[in-house]
Amino acid sequence: MLSMQKKVLVLAFFSDKGDLLCVIFDEVQADNDHQVLEFDRDRIDVRIIKGKVEYKVTERKLVPRLRKRVSSRKQTI
Repeated sequence: MLSMQKKVLVLAFFSDKGDLLCVIFDEVQADNDHQVLEFDRDRIDVRIIKGKVEYKVTERKLVPRLRKRVSSRKQTI
């Protein structure tokens, strides 16, 4: 799955079950950087402070999308 965040290309690999396997970042500042990536099921926060990399992966709960109601009223003229 490809994701465009702030004109940065990110490549993520998921298993057949949808589990996150790997993420590859295109551009990361070596000294200080912070990027947030959101996918269907996962949110990934990557922070670099003074060259030290920290990351946090949060599994997002899937919320069923509500269908729009279509009016069944007939117009009278």
